[in-house]
Amino acid sequence: PMTVGKKVILRAIPQIRQWGVEKFMQAEEARYVCPECGNKVFRGVIRCNRCKTELDLD
Repeated sequence: PMTVGKKVILRAIPQIRQWGVEKFMQAEEARYVCPECGNKVFRGVIRCNRCKTELDLD
């Protein structure tokens, strides 16, 4: 949904300015991982598609 995208953009811009692109991208990759099974997930996900754990990453 667009609301999630806007929320992520508003969070991301200051972080990119502070950390630089490389560190920001590493943090984003680490952020979007299911804490239960380690599956990579995507922005706005509600539930892990592998283990079905409910997620609130944004």
